[in-house]
Amino acid sequence: MKPFDRIVITGDLMRPFPSGSAWVSATAKNIRWLRQVLGPALQATGLPLSMLAWDERMQRHEGRFFDAPVVASRTIEQHEGRAPSPTHSLEAWAAWTDRLPVDSSFIEALAPELEGALVIGYEMPPAMIDALQTLGRPWVDVVLHPVRFMPDLVFALRTNLPQWHEVFLQHQLQEEAMTRQAAWIAAKVAWMAPPESLTPGCALLLGQVGIDRAVVSAGRFASLADHLSTLHALCVEHPQVLFKPHPYGVGPDRSAQAVAAFAAIQSTQANFYHLVAQPEVELVVALNSSGLNEARHFGKQARGLIDPLHDFDAKRPPSPERPGDPVAQTQDWLTAAFWTDVLSAPAGSPQLERRAGIASSQRNGQTRARAPELIANLLRRSMNADWGYGFIERICA
Repeated sequence: MKPFDRIVITGDLMRPFPSGSAWVSATAKNIRWLRQVLGPALQATGLPLSMLAWDERMQRHEGRFFDAPVVASRTIEQHEGRAPSPTHSLEAWAAWTDRLPVDSSFIEALAPELEGALVIGYEMPPAMIDALQTLGRPWVDVVLHPVRFMPDLVFALRTNLPQWHEVFLQHQLQEEAMTRQAAWIAAKVAWMAPPESLTPGCALLLGQVGIDRAVVSAGRFASLADHLSTLHALCVEHPQVLFKPHPYGVGPDRSAQAVAAFAAIQSTQANFYHLVAQPEVELVVALNSSGLNEARHFGKQARGLIDPLHDFDAKRPPSPERPGDPVAQTQDWLTAAFWTDVLSAPAGSPQLERRAGIASSQRNGQTRARAPELIANLLRRSMNADWGYGFIERICA
């Protein structure tokens, strides 16, 4: 990897979101959020810190503007041979995000913005990771972990540097903590009335936001409408099938419309955790929902219908062929001590150590204060995201 003398906070630069008749960045807020939560810790490295986003407000937020629609039009011209167009769309983004190797037009647009930078990104897609690898940039990807029922949101980190991956392993949130929290929730639920009339052997089908990256498969947005035979089999094999729409879904989508065609499938608005803790629920099914990962902590079978974005169990280190797997973290990753550990990890590289502003006395023999395992709702409130956990807060209080 090439050396660095600054840090750039970024994310999925190309992901659009509809806003009236126009398109805006779907991730600019995530990038600004990441800059704020990591700012105090990263300032201790002594490295200049900035942001890169498709956000015209970047100049007011210590950042640079990345013109995603223009880059998208160049990509269309290069990949499909059509004339450039200022249009940007969700469908074009879905086709682009997993296309490897990434288009050279994207790399050319990215290169000057990241020269000499360590890149810390929020949930960067495969195409962007491929660009960073081509450019020889060191990077850390911050990924929201699928287990959302902990006292606070959990994030996992992955990288292209084996030394940094080792640091992540030293600060990982143990699986036992997740299983323990699920047990506390299930213990409370044992005192509560079931949210629905349930039949033993029940299957729980989960909806997802129709334009979420988690449902992108083979360059397009998948839906339950692509799996009608599976829906039929669930109705045949289970005495009861419940469908739980996503709490952030808006209006009927293709998945909800497909489910509505099966009279045997009953829709429910009950809280997911209240449902999954019920002994009658045997199986949880979804395209690629975080609920699949959560379900196994409650002792349930889980079946995904498309490939997951990440393998959170493998924790494999990076290699020349592939990035490292995400490693779930305690809240240590929010501290200056953590990033001191990370940036001092390349042993025998005094250039990087000097650039990080790290004295050897800070690394050898000094005990660093560690953050508590999880401070309740520290990140959940800062993201303005609940995913149904507010119900758990109330029932477990």
